[in-house]
Amino acid sequence: MRTLRRTIEASGASRESLGRSIAIAEASLNRVKGDAMAAQARMHAQAEAEVLAASDNVGRWKGGGETEKLRSRAEGAEAYAAWSLIVATRAICDVELATLKAISARTDLEDGSTE
Repeated sequence: MRTLRRTIEASGASRESLGRSIAIAEASLNRVKGDAMAAQARMHAQAEAEVLAASDNVGRWKGGGETEKLRSRAEGAEAYAAWSLIVATRAICDVELATLKAISARTDLEDGSTE
């Protein structure tokens, strides 16, 4: 944290610019929050569907030429990966906001202790 604070100070970041950065980070988080919650719900449903269609079926589907089932499985896996990315984006926004708030709190402490 101290290194990050020193980096911000060295770049000439002011208290106002830190406040703007927090506002931007909060807006980013709010933009992805709903999508991330929906993606998590879809991921949960997809995971339950995967349990029902266990991987041992894949060999049978391949042998039986059931390409539609294989295609559906592949598309489900791709969708799961995309939803995972949305959830990860929210986590990154959470981390960014938490870091900025921590820097702000540390700055408040250090400013208060030097007066």
